[in-house]
Amino acid sequence: MRPIQTLPLPGNVISKLLGGGFLFCEDVFEDGGKKIRSEAKERLHNLPTEVLTNLESILDCPKPRTAMHLYNEEIKLEQIVTFSQSVDKLLDEGITLGEITDLSGASGSGKTQLCLQLCISVQVPRILGCVQGEAIYVDTNSGFSAPRLEEIAKASYSKCVNAIRVQKLDMEQLPVDHRAWLEGIRHIEVQSWEQLLATIYMINGIVKSNSKVKLIVIDSLNFPFINMENTLSRTELVCRIVKQLQTLAENFNVAVVLVNQLTTRIVKQEAILQPALGDYYGHIIPKRFILACEANTQQTHSIAVYKSSSLPTSSVEFMITGNGIEDV
Repeated sequence: MRPIQTLPLPGNVISKLLGGGFLFCEDVFEDGGKKIRSEAKERLHNLPTEVLTNLESILDCPKPRTAMHLYNEEIKLEQIVTFSQSVDKLLDEGITLGEITDLSGASGSGKTQLCLQLCISVQVPRILGCVQGEAIYVDTNSGFSAPRLEEIAKASYSKCVNAIRVQKLDMEQLPVDHRAWLEGIRHIEVQSWEQLLATIYMINGIVKSNSKVKLIVIDSLNFPFINMENTLSRTELVCRIVKQLQTLAENFNVAVVLVNQLTTRIVKQEAILQPALGDYYGHIIPKRFILACEANTQQTHSIAVYKSSSLPTSSVEFMITGNGIEDV
């Protein structure tokens, strides 16, 4: 039997339980440790509700899973392609569903263009090995362009038509017109961090009621916090948003793409460019990539692995043309 004093509970809770004669965990819990006995609840009735909530979850330990089980789960995850074979290869076949991906880079590096391409790519039919879902685009810096999106949709639609003809697949799996893909993208314009928090809450409801949503883009995450001087408050809010998005991504198998800017950091009296939002943000994001515009050219860009436990350090070049994201 486990003494009640061994539980990670506040001293006042332990004292109340001991004073009521609850000496062991078995005295407090029933149903295999998943439910608090009514007698124990009565003893703690004048404490805040969250105390009982924490008490109920205190013995609910995560169950261990084998590495093989995790491996089998990961290889089942789907990806959203970019229409660039070199970029898809670097991303391990594309942007993975069920995960958060960070795209950092300076202005003009191609972050928004890549996100617009992903919003179209996520809707490509399954007969071509894609996801056939819908997208939500949260626009915090007015970088979203509907005419540019239509241009990418038209070119991507043409590529899909050609692929279906070559492979002799069912053409009816495609919409009648490329503009139908524009209907599959919800655009939400956000102007403050307060609106961003409210938007994340609203997106939860949208995803729960619409299983077609497979991509959420926030372009960019750091922009609503630019004028927030309190670094600690900013970090807490950003991490709160990321944790909500992580839960959303995992529970509903949705890819979340967070766009981030670069900032200057002084290290040993030397100015170094690195992704914004601080070290703690960087620790909780599983995959991070840095985009850049190559010197003396407006079309050629590069994307490099900045952080990943599963991808090797590498970089590739790609082009941004009127058709969207393409190989060099």
